[in-house]
Amino acid sequence: VRLPSFRDVMKIYESGEGSGSRPVVIIFECVEEFPLKELQDFICVCHSYYPAFPVRLVFGVATVISVIHHILPHRIIRMLTIEKFQSLAPMTFLTAVIDEILVAERFRFRLGPKVLSALRDTFLLHDFSIVNFVRGLKLSALEHFASNRNSELCREHRFCDAVLAKMTHPDLEEVRKLISFRTFVESRPPVDQRKLLLDDDHFRRVVSKLIRDLQARITVFEILIRFLFDLGRGLPSSPLSKQFHNVYIACWNRRVTESEDFDRIKKLMSMMSWEELRTTAETCIVSSTERTSNLRNIDAAAILAEIHSEISDALRDVAQAEIRRDAVPPTEIRRADETDPVSERVLRRVPSDAAARKSAPNLRFVERLETIFKEYLTPPSQLPLNE
Repeated sequence: VRLPSFRDVMKIYESGEGSGSRPVVIIFECVEEFPLKELQDFICVCHSYYPAFPVRLVFGVATVISVIHHILPHRIIRMLTIEKFQSLAPMTFLTAVIDEILVAERFRFRLGPKVLSALRDTFLLHDFSIVNFVRGLKLSALEHFASNRNSELCREHRFCDAVLAKMTHPDLEEVRKLISFRTFVESRPPVDQRKLLLDDDHFRRVVSKLIRDLQARITVFEILIRFLFDLGRGLPSSPLSKQFHNVYIACWNRRVTESEDFDRIKKLMSMMSWEELRTTAETCIVSSTERTSNLRNIDAAAILAEIHSEISDALRDVAQAEIRRDAVPPTEIRRADETDPVSERVLRRVPSDAAARKSAPNLRFVERLETIFKEYLTPPSQLPLNE
């Protein structure tokens, strides 16, 4: 097959609509790896046809922008009108992929923590290529759906009942063999165990409910991760991480409420002023409510609305308790003789009691938050049918 020459390309350009008005854009993804002799000849040819054939050359630079002046001689540089521009940071694209694909409600497929950690480490430590990250994501999805006979259930719940109705007894047996489902069966009473293992119709109804609960819990889980991330991002040294993907992977790996990082968050929050803590929590509630407003999963939206209401009630209860406490005049401490050891101990305790009194509202609110996080930040990998 004969490749078109530069004259052929120019004839095609001249015969098309808008000739001479729109330039042809040619992109060199990595100019450092391009053969220099061929690159110089190509620039000379483009220059010889200009302005009859307008061309825009986009050089992708992996090192520093000044590398163009090092790899091209001055006579070639004079043929170019160079303009510099810079794309967004790779981390910005990674965050966009996570927000738009990995945690998007319309996509029910989720990467496990090990696979996601491997893709993340490859991105951060090797190439910073979002293209390769997306390729790895596509390969993981392909492997999951091609190797799992029941992967058709990995979709929105409203389609699952129709899929379950078409599944044959051997297909249902494959679901019964899943480790998470076997663990669920073992936790049920003997009568339920017998029906789950022998009655296919009952099994279909239970699986439908479990998938519905699982999808709702995953949605709640991911929005609460964002709530926790927003809550901890403004704290000194960001105990969890300054990057959302690190917090996301950590929460999928283990119960984050049992980690040392979460303990540090609690301590730092208890040291904040009550007004600052209340402002931060209210901002997080507003952001989380905005994310909840467009949810299609009614169950998840109801759970999150209840969580937001509970956090708001906790803020209001603690604030009202503080108002009542401030209205009570402090008890005067009678100064006794220096020889009274009991009075000396009381006087020594005044500063520490004042500090404890100041941190008391923070502690009460943090305890309420911890209760919520312990209940809903259970990794989905511990729930039935997570496979």
